[in-house]
Amino acid sequence: MYRIILASGAEHLRASLEEKGYVVYTSGLNYDGRRFFYNGDLYTQIQEIEDLQNEKVCIIQSGSYSGELEREKFTTQDRIFEVLQILQLLTNPEAVRVVGHKQYEYTKLDEPEEILLLLTCMPSGKQDHAVRNGECNSALTAIELFLNYCSRIAIIDAHPCDVEWFNLLKDSGKITDLSMVPYLLEEIALRFPDSQLLAPDEGAQARLGLAGFGKKRSSSQDSEILGDVPVEGKNLVIIDDLILTGGTLLKTREHILKKGALRFACVATHALPLITGEDNLRRLVDILGRDLLVTNTVPSKTFVEDHLELTIDCVPLIDEFLNIQD
Repeated sequence: MYRIILASGAEHLRASLEEKGYVVYTSGLNYDGRRFFYNGDLYTQIQEIEDLQNEKVCIIQSGSYSGELEREKFTTQDRIFEVLQILQLLTNPEAVRVVGHKQYEYTKLDEPEEILLLLTCMPSGKQDHAVRNGECNSALTAIELFLNYCSRIAIIDAHPCDVEWFNLLKDSGKITDLSMVPYLLEEIALRFPDSQLLAPDEGAQARLGLAGFGKKRSSSQDSEILGDVPVEGKNLVIIDDLILTGGTLLKTREHILKKGALRFACVATHALPLITGEDNLRRLVDILGRDLLVTNTVPSKTFVEDHLELTIDCVPLIDEFLNIQD
């Protein structure tokens, strides 16, 4: 059975993983009881490093900004660097013993038998390919850095699911594309029976094989709904990979209800807090109520603590995947 290291963005999954029988490790704190030094440097320590010698190890991280659940705030870039720190210490493990004032003795340890990285949410998914001259591809940069230390990465419902570099890495076996959609579909059948599934944009339509609407984006937050689907007298469920501001979702809802739909529900894998907090998520809960369903791939106070009734746990998917690897 894999030993689990939960990076900061996945620590909310600890209880569910331990219920499945996994041994779980998290980072220690620095001398100030924090994960960041006062100059902003990130501190990472796996104190039980000796326990991981010759074991299969899975690192789990969410590549998202911190929501209100976390006391210290991690940017996406912090999450990426934290993964690199954990990968580095696993591939160069040492035991440290204090032998005097600022004097230390180092003992080389055996590496884990295998190091697997599992990303519950793809980091930098909004920069997964260039659409203007000189744009960077931060998602690919992060993945390439990770692959310097581990041979395989599993990603839950990756946002760049149909770009060339992602498909090439999948075809080579370096990326395994996992999905919460089958789990969400099961829950949709229970919560929203007799409903028609729709996708909110062209990307989701291609991924899921569903009818839906087009989307013309004017900024990172604003977009225009295009196209039309017969919805009069129907119960409808929009299913997507992520919710960011929720603006497009609410515009789609307004568009559908004006066309005569009886019910509109939204189901999404990733519900992302914003830099400004979780007002975007609370607004969705206020408007949609029980017509909203998301997973806990991303830590947020709104769904991990306040509205568990609207949340599906991603740990069964993780457990299923790791059991297949064993």
